[in-house]
Amino acid sequence: MGRSKLRGVSYVVAAIALTIVSIVAAYGIYSWAQGQVSSMTHGSLDVTVKPITLDDETHLVIALRNSGGSAIKVLQVYIDGTRNITSDLGLPKSLGPGDEHKKTIDLDELLPGGKHVIKVVYEEGGKTKEDEFSFQV
Repeated sequence: MGRSKLRGVSYVVAAIALTIVSIVAAYGIYSWAQGQVSSMTHGSLDVTVKPITLDDETHLVIALRNSGGSAIKVLQVYIDGTRNITSDLGLPKSLGPGDEHKKTIDLDELLPGGKHVIKVVYEEGGKTKEDEFSFQV
């Protein structure tokens, strides 16, 4: 009986397999990096509301923060979709990246207990957007 000669994968097949694996890995890293960059170049509006009830009035401490990478221009702010509080907030013309605007407003009335919604209409990158943020009284 003759000795069987062990043979491995040819150099050509190994080179092709290594090239394919490298291309797939590079594409995955590129896609991940694009997602990271994209999230940093758009504006991102965060709103926090802290209600304070005293006597017959509700006071709201409202903070608007741009946590994105481009400027945001706040156009309108509503409570429960109907009451416009934009002028009460004294907003700047725009919120730059990382900027925060915090203001306490007096509603001159008592908000009923329960869930309420603040709707913010803003412009970012030439597009008008709307976001809603809920809070509890």
